[in-house]
Amino acid sequence: MLLAVQTAMEKLSNAGRRNVPRDQLVTEFRKMSDSMWRWYVPVEQSAGRTLYRSIADKLLRLPEGETGAAFPPTRFVEEEMAALNARRVALSRSQPALTSLFRGR
Repeated sequence: MLLAVQTAMEKLSNAGRRNVPRDQLVTEFRKMSDSMWRWYVPVEQSAGRTLYRSIADKLLRLPEGETGAAFPPTRFVEEEMAALNARRVALSRSQPALTSLFRGR
């Protein structure tokens, strides 16, 4: 899930700077979600599926902006980035310290 959150943050951040068309951005998030439905993807790696799909759905529900207006809207990117960052921090803190696994070797 941590990888999915980080990937979503990078994708939204890049889209926010480049004014990516709505359909393209929604398609990218849906493809990322759909790629996690493969039979060979372990359950723990498919955790991001619902995250990617929810972001795609949120993007679709955004109101149409004026012609030439930035997409995704700056406010949306800021709010999603803040929520994703909070989730990333919580996930990072919940992970056991990997260094303790290698002590005594």
